Amino acid sequence: MSKGDVVVSIQSISTLAYLTYQPAAGVEAMILCAGSEDWIGTAPDGTPNMDILIYDGVSSASVMSYNSESLTWLAGKPTLINNAVYLLLYNPALSAKSLSYSGIQTK
Repeated sequence: MSKGDVVVSIQSISTLAYLTYQPAAGVEAMILCAGSEDWIGTAPDGTPNMDILIYDGVSSASVMSYNSESLTWLAGKPTLINNAVYLLLYNPALSAKSLSYSGIQTK
């Protein structure tokens, strides 16, 4: 892959498990959106039932949480990741659900 290529994945993730995207060493990406087949609420105010985190192998920080009052997609909030600080999508549902992300490789 090279700069400007699309990075995208959709996978069935077990209950209470993670979808991980860790770019190769020297690669950076901008994640533009993430989603889940499982939703909280109804349209147009529903949100994906998932947590979006960045992780460095030891510590994590929440970008979006399904149990937050300020749920949003990543709309207008691109998340930059690399090999050292990468993406985790968490499935809090009580069954396997499809989780996804898409973005652009920037380096």
